[in-house]
Amino acid sequence: MLYFLICLILIAAICAFILAIIMSANKNSRHCAHQMVETESSPINSKKLISYHEKTMFKELRESVPECYIFVQVCLGAFLRTSSLGTRNKFDSKIADYVVTNDRFEVLAVIELDDSSHKGKEKQDAERDAMISEAGYKVLRYPFVPSRHQLRVDIISDQLGANNPQHKPLMQG
Repeated sequence: MLYFLICLILIAAICAFILAIIMSANKNSRHCAHQMVETESSPINSKKLISYHEKTMFKELRESVPECYIFVQVCLGAFLRTSSLGTRNKFDSKIADYVVTNDRFEVLAVIELDDSSHKGKEKQDAERDAMISEAGYKVLRYPFVPSRHQLRVDIISDQLGANNPQHKPLMQG
């Protein structure tokens, strides 16, 4: 009888331990999910696809490289791939501001327009740029909307014979 009680207490302790682990994991996953409000359901609302600043950049891109296609708010998982789930999780939910392709839909450049939301996130931006570059894509990062001429030079310079994988866009103060 004593053996039975000890086994029963041990099983109850193991179950309590497992339940505590599950509850902790659920709490952490809800907390990390972009600080979402903890409710069973909430209304789904619309939002603008791009900001005013990003819209200005889009118009400049269209004018500077009219022969190219410009895609906005593209999930990195649309143009990056890996066989490792752990590596995929590093980029799968991240978004590129713009992806510029030629008429064969080959990526010419991945463009980020940095605004105030990027302040203090330089390390994350560098890691993100490194992943995109590792896949062989050119990353262009601008703190402001550059001139049409500068955009054109930065985007198609590789096609003009300047095959430099470390190409950086010219920045103005």
